[in-house]
Amino acid sequence: MRKMLRSLAKRAMPPGIRQRLKKYARREEAAKISGRLDAAAFREVVTRDLGVASGDSILVHASYGRIKTDFSPAVAVEILQGIVGPNGNILMPVYPGNGDEWLASSQIFDPLTSSISTGVLAAQFARSPDVQVSVHPIKAVAVWGRDRASLTDGHELSVTPYDAHSPYAKLMSLRKAKVLGFGTSFISFIHCGEDSVPGYVERVYSAHSLAGQCRTRSGEIVTVNTRVHRSEVMRDTPGADFLETRHCTACRKLTIAERSYYVGEVPGIYEHMRDYALQSVQ
Repeated sequence: MRKMLRSLAKRAMPPGIRQRLKKYARREEAAKISGRLDAAAFREVVTRDLGVASGDSILVHASYGRIKTDFSPAVAVEILQGIVGPNGNILMPVYPGNGDEWLASSQIFDPLTSSISTGVLAAQFARSPDVQVSVHPIKAVAVWGRDRASLTDGHELSVTPYDAHSPYAKLMSLRKAKVLGFGTSFISFIHCGEDSVPGYVERVYSAHSLAGQCRTRSGEIVTVNTRVHRSEVMRDTPGADFLETRHCTACRKLTIAERSYYVGEVPGIYEHMRDYALQSVQ
């Protein structure tokens, strides 16, 4: 109940004020960290501690300010690309804000120019060379790598944002698929398992689809009909903390040099969340 009230209170604030409060919170947390993380140390965390290697496919979530680096998000993107290499894939969610609020605003989502609520690393990544962005007005995914075309293709057909047409679900078909978190607990992939359970979908999504528009890199404006999560029934921040409370062994949290990270195996998280959704509707 307390989490729900906090969530509703946040949503009652104007979006601009919410964003300023988030930035303030990130700065406060970063101020508590001694020193700055350099590029070599970041690469070591990703490879040694999180276990990412050449050929991996990684879905990355980051609150970049909370890991307090001495290098730019552009350099972070280059490091991740160098680690997974040409046979791997990097995915990052690029959301313009709360889904229902964004659709109600009638704005056109353009990943090259719109404000990205999933962080500066995701925004930098979406605007980097050779990155494709799936066509979806509120839950798009930016993808770089060998399978970027097949992963992004067809997201505009999704009835719910994380269903079988989405890059999230397609990630499960790739070997060595992981989710990673830098300075955040949030895991968008959690919803993929939930969206596979019809009864649960009816419980947490809007009854009807809403129309939203997005602009592709070619300049085409596409209208997409999508159902939206109902804020009053959703968890405050679905992610690694939630999985930890449920003793999900597919995801583990780490604290390294005062910074928080997580790494999770995609198949295990999917099965855990599918079971959770099935239990919820029984």
